[in-house]
Amino acid sequence: MPRKIVCKITWKKKKPLESASLAHKVAKCITGNATTFASPPTEVTTLDATANNVEILHSTRKDGQVAADKFEKENELLDVKLRIVANYVDTVAKGNPDIIHLAGFESTKPTGLATQAPQTTIITKLESKPGGQINVLAKTIEDTDFYTFILVIDGEFNVSIIGDTIVIPKETNALVLSSTKKSATFKHLEPQKKVSVAVITYNAAGNSLLSPIANTSTLL
Repeated sequence: MPRKIVCKITWKKKKPLESASLAHKVAKCITGNATTFASPPTEVTTLDATANNVEILHSTRKDGQVAADKFEKENELLDVKLRIVANYVDTVAKGNPDIIHLAGFESTKPTGLATQAPQTTIITKLESKPGGQINVLAKTIEDTDFYTFILVIDGEFNVSIIGDTIVIPKETNALVLSSTKKSATFKHLEPQKKVSVAVITYNAAGNSLLSPIANTSTLL
């Protein structure tokens, strides 16, 4: 399958302290290259603080269930922020590995290039689980390199796509996850809130339109 050169999502396979170290590196690289990364998401400014929290909570994670839960939640938050930042870097890089490396990320290796953007997918399953967890499954689309899942919490889904950039209004409470898989899991959401979800597919030639929006609510 054609594969676009994108940020390699390696940190989930790393130890938490290595992920925190990567976050520090990415924050420093993007901030230090403002000409290339002119409009980074707000998550860049909080990467250092979240990575610091992971490092602190890692040392106390074995001090009971409460400490373990705090560490897990902060570690998952760091993962979400790194994915949002990686998605931004991918839109800037447009497949250029040098720009990806400039941001502090590793890049994937190409196996060929698609000649046209992938078709629009649909959400085939949207499942709400106890504890504020939302599972999303999208239809497989041929020649798709990665899927980007956008979840809006308790408000109108007014996210738009301009070119290959996801535009999220400041007043919108949204989370973004990108994956090479057609599924995603959002965790630790506030209970009893309406959520709306849509998906975009990407490859080297471009991106699809937003999928039809699916709605559900979070559980306690």
